Amino acid sequence: MPNASEHNRPNPDASNLDYKDTFDFEGKTWSVEEVSTYNWQDGYFSKEFKVRSGYTTRYLCMDEDDEWIISWVEEIQTSDITGDVPRAISRNRQPPQQVVYKGINFDLDEESRGEYRGGDGSIERLINWDYFDQSEQKLLSIEEWDDGSIESYFGRIIQLTDLSNIQQSTTQNSGNAFLEQDNNSSSVFTWIIVGVIGFMTLFFNICSRSGYTTNTESTNNTYSYDAPIEEGLDKVIKTYATEPNYTILLQDMDLQNEQPVHKYQVILQAADSSFTSVETDWQPISSKFFVEHENHLGMELATKTNGTLNKSTAPAGYGQFIGNGAYGTWEEQEQDTTRNWRFHQ
Repeated sequence: MPNASEHNRPNPDASNLDYKDTFDFEGKTWSVEEVSTYNWQDGYFSKEFKVRSGYTTRYLCMDEDDEWIISWVEEIQTSDITGDVPRAISRNRQPPQQVVYKGINFDLDEESRGEYRGGDGSIERLINWDYFDQSEQKLLSIEEWDDGSIESYFGRIIQLTDLSNIQQSTTQNSGNAFLEQDNNSSSVFTWIIVGVIGFMTLFFNICSRSGYTTNTESTNNTYSYDAPIEEGLDKVIKTYATEPNYTILLQDMDLQNEQPVHKYQVILQAADSSFTSVETDWQPISSKFFVEHENHLGMELATKTNGTLNKSTAPAGYGQFIGNGAYGTWEEQEQDTTRNWRFHQ
C-alpha cells in the first residue's frame, strides 16, 4: 500500500497509481477514489483501484500471478448471471463450474481465499471465484464475504499501456480518503466545518418555513426531493398502455452509480386467461420513490383490470385476482364475521 513517503514518485505510471491520481481511458478521465489490497492464501497479492468518472464507477485491478494481470471491471447484479448462484454456493460451497452472462459462456478458472484491506483500513475475509470466457479476455468474478453477502463483477483484460495522461495528485495521503492534517490545517478544517454546519442549519430552517422539506408521520425520515424525473413505474405503464389486464411487481431494487433504480416484472393476461411474464430493464427512479417502496420488494405496485388502472401497493396478485369471481370465491366464516378467499381448484 502506498504511503506518504512514497508519494513524490519521479515517474508516476499505472503500476503505482495513488489516491486522487487521474488518468485517461476509453475517452474519459478517471480519478482514483480508493486503493485497496488483497492478500491471498496462496501467497499472491492483488491491488484494486476504485475509480470514478462523473457518476460512473469502475475498478482497475492488478493481480499478481506468474505475471501481472490487469483487468477493468464493473459491479453487476448476481441475479443477472444464469443459474441460481447464491443457492449453488449455499448447497455446494461454490458456484457452478459454468455460468452465462450477457450470452457469454464462462468457465470457472480458480478459487482463492484471502483477506481484503480497504482504503479506510477495514479488513474482511472473502472467497473469490474467477471465470474466463473462451478467449480468456473477458472475466467474471464472484465473491462471498464473511457476512454471507455475494458480489459479482464483469470485465476484461487490458494492458497498462491502455491508460494514458497519468497525472499525479498533489494531495499528500496514505492511499485513501482519510488524510492526516497538521495542527494548523486541522484548525482551519474545523472552522470550515463549523461554517458549513451553520449555513446548513440556516438553510434547513428557511426550507422548513417555506415547505420544501416533508416529514412523514410514519417515519422520522426527512426527504430532500430530487430534480423532477419520470418514475420508471410510469414508463412501464406507458409501455403497456394498450394492454387491458396486467400486474406490475417490484422484482428488484438497487443504487447504481448513485442513481436509484427499480426492476419490474410485468404479468400480462391474455384474452384466453393465459399469462405471460416480462422482466423489464433497470428503470431510473427518484430517491423519494425509492424510499417509499424500499419495503415493497415482491409486491405489486400497479394493476390494470378491464382497462382500469390501480396504482395501489398490495401483495402480489391481490389487485388482479382477489375478488375476481373467475378465479375464486369469498367464504364466510361461521365463528366470526371474517371472510377467506379461496381460489378455484
